[in-house]
Amino acid sequence: MLRLYPGLHFDSIEYGVQAAEVRELIWSTAEQVVTAGVDVVLDWNSWSTERRAWAVARASAVAAPVTLRVLSTSLEVSSQRAAARTAAGEGFFHPVTRSGNEHLAGLMQEPDASEGFTILHH
Repeated sequence: MLRLYPGLHFDSIEYGVQAAEVRELIWSTAEQVVTAGVDVVLDWNSWSTERRAWAVARASAVAAPVTLRVLSTSLEVSSQRAAARTAAGEGFFHPVTRSGNEHLAGLMQEPDASEGFTILHH
């Protein structure tokens, strides 16, 4: 998102509209790769049952299996990594604070295999 829309903040109304377009662009590319017999990795908001259902439905339409890789770190470690990334001036990320991480952690819905995919925890 930030590479295409560098000034767009995720709290803005326009972000949702642009995100939907980018998600479709990502999927159309991924679909072509999957139908060619190659695995793809989608790193796109899988924090809710609804968002995961979108990916499962799209993958099912092209008979592609879905594996969800769950990466977990503590809020402390996540916040430290975000602060280090910000301090280093690395590009293409949204600024994240400890309170922002706490908010996001509250939104996370734990995945369940009944959602139609394999879950691997790391």
